[in-house]
Amino acid sequence: MIWKSAAQEKNVIARRIEHFGVFPAEAERAAGVLSGGNQQKIVMARALDRIEASPDRAVVVLATHARRGRRRGGRDSSSHRFGC
Repeated sequence: MIWKSAAQEKNVIARRIEHFGVFPAEAERAAGVLSGGNQQKIVMARALDRIEASPDRAVVVLATHARRGRRRGGRDSSSHRFGC
């Protein structure tokens, strides 16, 4: 996505972090140090940004249900956010 200003970029990133429940909610933190689940949330947010920026371009997003390593009763389930 092309940003008009650094302030606009920070605003959009903060909204995406809140919407997808990325934890910890620190935009300055590198994605590589986050948990796998939070990295997946970032991938989804970026994919949706690309769709929003260029709706006429084809974008394919595949999602599956996690089976191994999934915590039961975790802090927050992302599945409801994506309509799973």
